[in-house]
Amino acid sequence: MSNQDDQDEVLRWVERVATFCVEEWALPPITGRILGLLMICDPPERSAGEIAERSRPAVLR
Repeated sequence: MSNQDDQDEVLRWVERVATFCVEEWALPPITGRILGLLMICDPPERSAGEIAERSRPAVLR
């Protein structure tokens, strides 16, 4: 799997979690994106800048 495929898979996961959070818990999409990212990132420690970079909506990429 290429690096681009990995990034696409991460984006799909993050958006799935965001959608779930919006539909089930009425949370803002960014909350779900951050949660989805933190669920799978390795190492789990991320700076605010790293979270912001990785949690943008897929449409903006």
